[in-house]
Amino acid sequence: MFERVDRQVPNLTSQALAVKKFTRTIDDPKPEHIRTPRALHNTMHYLCALLDSPDFTFAHKHMFLWDRFRSIRQDLTLQHISSKLSIELHVQMVRFHIMAENLLSEDCASIRNPDGFNSHLNVEQLNKCLVSLFHMYDEHAQQGELLESECE
Repeated sequence: MFERVDRQVPNLTSQALAVKKFTRTIDDPKPEHIRTPRALHNTMHYLCALLDSPDFTFAHKHMFLWDRFRSIRQDLTLQHISSKLSIELHVQMVRFHIMAENLLSEDCASIRNPDGFNSHLNVEQLNKCLVSLFHMYDEHAQQGELLESECE
């Protein structure tokens, strides 16, 4: 939906709008399939801008963003990036998962609503983001750097 040139035409996707989906890595990933730190920053900026779009509800945007943020985190992890940029991206992902938990907790998945919000999966991704974030804060602290976002 978010990668279509025209939302009314389901098979017309724009390469400029397409964002890498999360996929499990079984073997060594090909280098050309891993985004650079700059590309990850630009991707996050683009995805966060979708949150401001009035065309869809937050619930509608959630699963798309949830998957794409997971893919960003995967690319950061594969490259062992723990820079300030990586911290900034993780902080944004943490905020997204906290916001989702708050805004969507009333619309939980159930037998009658199988496409509803899955709090368990959201909290799982939140925890993974936080674990990575805490490790990066520790690395920077060992180098004598205290980062502003750490207080948050």
